[in-house]
Amino acid sequence: MSGRLIAVVGPSGVGKDTVMRALAARAELGLVRRVITRTDAVGEDCDVVSADAFARRRAAGAFLLDWEAHGLSYGIPVEVRAALAERDMLVNLSRRVLERAAALVPGFMVISLTAAPEVLAERLAARGREDAADQARRLARRVELPEGLHVVEIDNGGPLERTVETALAALYPVRA
Repeated sequence: MSGRLIAVVGPSGVGKDTVMRALAARAELGLVRRVITRTDAVGEDCDVVSADAFARRRAAGAFLLDWEAHGLSYGIPVEVRAALAERDMLVNLSRRVLERAAALVPGFMVISLTAAPEVLAERLAARGREDAADQARRLARRVELPEGLHVVEIDNGGPLERTVETALAALYPVRA
């Protein structure tokens, strides 16, 4: 593999998918299309499948990586390995599976997006996927990143362009 698998992680509402789309539009980065058992995928570019279809795919070895979160199943198609032969790929991953991903893919790195709690609360309310109680639970969750990973932390509480420029500088530093 010559490309890197680059996980984009952060709390709900931090703008992971928005940042990934903006990065892919500016650089030679591919986007990994996740498989999810969600009934609606507003704002996400993913393949929505039933729980039964997901289980069949998992049993057939169709996923490089899969996990459960918030009552849903998520999978990263095994075809991502072929895409990595061509270029770097961005993927929205759960922070809980980062160590597994690092063990599976050489050169794995993480972009950890952050934003102030009030920014996250505003974004969660605007997207309207959860009720107020679910939003509060998501805002209260704290998941520490595992030690030993290549992690770049970026504040996404301001303008998207600033976040994109910071991420591109971290991913592709200018060599003297």
